[in-house]
Amino acid sequence: MIAEFFILGYLKPQLTIELIQIYKIITFSNYNIMDEIICHCKQVTKSEIEKAIFEGAKTLKDIQEMTGACTGNQCKELNPSGKCCSSDINALLPASNFKRISNCGCGHC
Repeated sequence: MIAEFFILGYLKPQLTIELIQIYKIITFSNYNIMDEIICHCKQVTKSEIEKAIFEGAKTLKDIQEMTGACTGNQCKELNPSGKCCSSDINALLPASNFKRISNCGCGHC
């Protein structure tokens, strides 16, 4: 629909490109303005972690490499729960056929 408005002359080219990019973000990731932050040290959201899982992440290490989540060392200071996010990330990984790691190495697990 955005492209049709551009073709009809209702939108300028740059605005059309920006709207298409926003549309892709919304439709691909089910973007939510109130997306829950899972890793407070690195500001990684639940949808970013879910996207990494969708793209093949199977372990906490995979999530760390793909998103940067659970690689900070300020868990007690930044996370409102005062704990490492590794357990929250592991809870998002599917229960079967995935290896869960309980200690991420942050010193707070």
